[in-house]
Amino acid sequence: MRKFAIFAVVVAAALAATLASGQWLETTIQLPDSSGPIALCLDPVTRKVYSANFLAGTVTVIDAQSCSILASIRVGYRPSALVCYPAAGKVYCANTGESVPPDSTVSVIDCVGDSVIREVRVMRGPCALAVNLTNDKVYAVNFCSDYVSVISATTDSVLVNVYCGNAPMAVCHNPVVNKVYCASGIHYVTVLDGASNRTLAVIDILGGWRFCVDTIHNKVYCATAGGQVGIIDGRTDSLRALLGNASWVYDLCWAQPNGMVYAVTYDCDSLIGIDCSTDSVVFSIYVGEYPRAVCYNAINNRVYCANGGSLSVSVVDCSPLRVVREITVGELPRALAWDPATNRTFVANYLSSSISVLRDSAGGVEESKKGEVRSDEAATVVRGVLYVGLGTRSDLPGRKSVMSRAVLLDASGRRVMELQAGPNDVGHLAPGVYFVRSEPPAVSCQPSAVSKVVITGTR
Repeated sequence: MRKFAIFAVVVAAALAATLASGQWLETTIQLPDSSGPIALCLDPVTRKVYSANFLAGTVTVIDAQSCSILASIRVGYRPSALVCYPAAGKVYCANTGESVPPDSTVSVIDCVGDSVIREVRVMRGPCALAVNLTNDKVYAVNFCSDYVSVISATTDSVLVNVYCGNAPMAVCHNPVVNKVYCASGIHYVTVLDGASNRTLAVIDILGGWRFCVDTIHNKVYCATAGGQVGIIDGRTDSLRALLGNASWVYDLCWAQPNGMVYAVTYDCDSLIGIDCSTDSVVFSIYVGEYPRAVCYNAINNRVYCANGGSLSVSVVDCSPLRVVREITVGELPRALAWDPATNRTFVANYLSSSISVLRDSAGGVEESKKGEVRSDEAATVVRGVLYVGLGTRSDLPGRKSVMSRAVLLDASGRRVMELQAGPNDVGHLAPGVYFVRSEPPAVSCQPSAVSKVVITGTR
C-alpha cells in the first residue's frame, strides 16, 4: 500500500445559475486502428482515465484534465474489464485470454509509473472485477472455469479460487455487510463472506451480468439473464423482487442523491428508473437504439446512456425527467466513465477505436480563476480533519441570518457524510477527490456551492 503525506488542494467552485442545456462533444481521442476499447475506469487520485483495448491487448492512459494520451501499456490477451484501487495506487485489468490457463491473467498496473508491475495467473476467462476495500482484495470472475479468483491487493497473488456457478459474468462488493456477490451467467448468484471467502448463500436468480449496490438501503441490484432486475436484500441474502417485463437490461447504476437505480434496456431502447425505497419501476423513457452503458452525473443530476445502435449518447435530465440532448459519438459506444473534477464523461467507442469526451456545463462545477480560496465558505484538510466554514445567509430583507448545511460527496457523487461547521474527522476516508456541497437555506436566493477537496494521505 502506498503511503501519503496529508494535504489538501481546495478550489472554490459554484454551480452555474443557467438552466440551459450545455452538453457537447469536446474532443475525440483517436486510438490506433483496431484497438477496440471496451472498458473504462478513472483513478480519482492521479486524475487518469484507463481504457482497456480488447483487440489490441493494451491499456491506454489518458489525462482527464488535458484529454491527452499519456501512455499505452501492453497487458495480456483480450483485456475486457478494469477496476481501480485508489488507496493502493493500482489499476487491475482482466485479460480474458483464450481457452487455456496460461492466457488468463489479471495485469496489475502502477498508476504512478503507468506500467505493469505484476501478471496474476487466474483461472480461465476472467471477464469482470470488483474491489473489497475492507479486506484489501480484488475479485476476478472467470467465465470459462466457473470460479472466482480472490486476489490479495497487498501481494498481488491469488489467495483462493471459489466455485460460483456456471459461466460467471459479474461480481460486486457490498461494503455495508462486507459480502461479495458473483452472478452465474446461467443459474444463480453466489454470496461470499468478504473476510473469510467462504460461501454464505446461493440466491435463485436466472443468471446475471451486471451489478450495482445501494449502500443506503443495503440492497444489491442484478441485471439478470431473464431480462429483469433482481433486487437482493444485503442483510438476509434473499430475493426481494424481480422487476421489469423481460426486456434485456444491459447495464445499471445507482444514483444515491435521487434514491434511484437507472437501467438501460437493450431491446426496448429505453432507460428505466427504479425507486430504491419502494422497489418499483417509476418510469421508462426512450433514449437511443440499443443502449449498452449508463452512468450518473451527480453534479448535474443527469444520466448518460451510450447507445450502440444510434452511435450516440443520450443525456437525460432527472428533474424534470426528459432527454435534453443526444450527442453523436463514435461507432458502437460500449463504456462510460465520468470525472466529477472536470465534469467530463468519457465514452469508449469499440468499432471506431476512439474515446469521445463529452462536457456538461449547465449547473456544473466551474473552478474559480482566483485559484485557492480560504474564505468562510471554503474547506481545508489538516492531518485528517476537514475544516468547513459554513457562512450565515441573510439574503432576504427582514430575515434573520441562518446557517447553511453541507455534505461530502465522493468521486462517484455518493454522499459520504454530513458535515458540520468547523472540524470534521475524515481520517478514515480513502485518498481521492471529494466534493463539499454547501446548500443554502430555503429562505436564500443563493445557488448551491461546491468545493473540490483532494485528500492525498492518512493521519
